[in-house]
Amino acid sequence: MMGKSKQLALNMLSQVVAFLLSLAINFFLIPVIIEKIGKEIYGFYSLADNFLEYATVVTTVINGMANRFITVAYSKGEIEDANKYFTSVTLVNVLLTVVLAIPAIILVLFLENIINVPANHVWDIKCLWALTFMMFFVNLIFSRYEAAPFVKNRLEITAFINMTSIMIKAILLVIVYSLFYPYIGYIGVIVFLCAVYSAVIKVRFKNKLTPDLKFKKELFDWGTVKELARVGVWNSVSQLSQLLFTGLDLLIANIFIGAEEMSILSIAKTLPIMIISFIGVIAGAFHPSMTISYSTQTTDRFVDEAKFASKMCGFICSVPVIGIAVFGKEFFSLWLPTLTAGEISRIQILSILTLLPQMLSIYVFPLYQINTITCRVRIPAILDCIIGVLNIVIVYLLLSFTDLGLYAIAGVSSTLLILKILLFVPIYAANSIKVKKRTFYPYIIRGIVLNLAVMLICVCVRRIIAADSWLMLIIAASAAAFIGYGTGFLIIFSKDERKKALGAIKNKICR
Repeated sequence: MMGKSKQLALNMLSQVVAFLLSLAINFFLIPVIIEKIGKEIYGFYSLADNFLEYATVVTTVINGMANRFITVAYSKGEIEDANKYFTSVTLVNVLLTVVLAIPAIILVLFLENIINVPANHVWDIKCLWALTFMMFFVNLIFSRYEAAPFVKNRLEITAFINMTSIMIKAILLVIVYSLFYPYIGYIGVIVFLCAVYSAVIKVRFKNKLTPDLKFKKELFDWGTVKELARVGVWNSVSQLSQLLFTGLDLLIANIFIGAEEMSILSIAKTLPIMIISFIGVIAGAFHPSMTISYSTQTTDRFVDEAKFASKMCGFICSVPVIGIAVFGKEFFSLWLPTLTAGEISRIQILSILTLLPQMLSIYVFPLYQINTITCRVRIPAILDCIIGVLNIVIVYLLLSFTDLGLYAIAGVSSTLLILKILLFVPIYAANSIKVKKRTFYPYIIRGIVLNLAVMLICVCVRRIIAADSWLMLIIAASAAAFIGYGTGFLIIFSKDERKKALGAIKNKICR
């Protein structure tokens, strides 16, 4: 049996490798796809993903807490209860698929009457959306089969499934866009096929890892569904609030400004979304162990694990977040050579506005998991809903009475999220586990100091090295990263933690 620390390292490493693979593939493929189909069409793929996020508002009611309840029951040896949660959620997901398919069909049939769609791409975009919705339904039906790696704290298996799916997607995209006329609908076909592949592999690993975690129709229980829904409904409200923050931005841009402006915002959000996913990957590596620790360990041990998760997440993610903000213009110019200098400047500004909250969220991201683990999600959900509505109102007023355009859409949500991160998240997480309200603030303060230091480092490197080619950009980014991580190691971790880490590295090298 692998030790806890080694398994955590494996979880994190595998998740990071999966993310980097996805990043590398998107790095090469997105410019090609934009060039083939046009920047004004590419945004409809991102908009389709946004509509899937709208659907998750409904599915999160049951699925938002499912892994937590399954894991706690399984960890305590209550296998029948774990099977009851597993069965009940899976059957409800099948029912939700049938229900959600009705509005999905209506939306696809009348798409051009609902949003602005270029007349000569109507059927192509409808095909994309139809197959994207089908992909979502396959993932929904088989979503609880992901519980097995989570229960066993084997997230490297989830990473393996993601990596192979990404590679299949990349290979198929290269083939179709090399050999056939460049329809955007091909993306829909490919993501659907990848979803089917992932579902098959998830079932196989579930049977291997947790053969005693079984789907049994006779164990379906409405009481279990209600138990999950009572807590999960607040996760759903929180999900709705997140849509009010960032999930409606492309739709608002499409309706109020136009399809081409929507695509500019979509491109600008591509890199920040990858970074947000990366933060989620790092923080998510701690989620299974934190859940297991909460159900089996003392409060002090759980707090120590939460603190360590916050430190590690901030340490690992600070350099890429700040680096993109500083070197963004050079990156976008090299990555998207078909765009004009003016478009590149706008994309850079919009990407920085989107990244601003992440400069702080990297130090509190694991704290969001505390709310889920402790089932204290009602107050955060209500607050998110209030701020989300406020975001929509302010954006609407700015679009109506100013010329800020896309900058209003990206800037307002970022400002409100920063206020939430500073004034609410650390306090509520501490309150949920009954520790002092200031418990997590030292790590945020250290994080702000680190951000300023890394930003200064990146700016100095940028002035010294002219990143006017891919080679020079890689050299500049590598130099900034090397110095930045060295600085972060000194700022984030205590003296004892640094000694412990260096000792562990020394022992590994000397073996």
